[in-house]
Amino acid sequence: MTDDQIRFRPGDTLAAWLAQSAGLARTGASPSMQARTDLGLLQMILDAELRRVRLTLAQANCLADVLNGTIVDATIGAGLGLAYAECYDAFRLAREGLPISDLSSYGAKWGPEDGDPAKWEQDLLDLLGRLGPAADYALRRAVALWWETSGRESADTEEEQAAAFAAVGLRVVP
Repeated sequence: MTDDQIRFRPGDTLAAWLAQSAGLARTGASPSMQARTDLGLLQMILDAELRRVRLTLAQANCLADVLNGTIVDATIGAGLGLAYAECYDAFRLAREGLPISDLSSYGAKWGPEDGDPAKWEQDLLDLLGRLGPAADYALRRAVALWWETSGRESADTEEEQAAAFAAVGLRVVP
């Protein structure tokens, strides 16, 4: 258990919500205690959502390539998630030769050699488009964490790559 304290001003709406939740618990909990409980619940929700996301190794590598160590911020995508938006833009820019002129598409780079790169990209976009805000955030957080771990640097084989993704909670499937 750490002695660190986290303090923040929740704003009127969140403060009222925390006070209401604490009151519903009927345990005499304070809004601060309720915030601690709710943050623990959020961690469990994010972990559960991430476990539901299934990616091939190529899709995981493509996401890591596109998100490129993006630091997770407090932004939550409404509607389509931010991982979808990042990939959509990256795929479009690559097809236009921007910013790297020798990259024709991420589908050509990461997809199967005998497959249709545009279809491969669309399949990944379809998967990302089905994610809710919690799953999108959990996925972006896991990719950012993957970039911060040293395990990815020594991942030469597919098994080592899959293990590096699994170490941050990403489920890689055949």
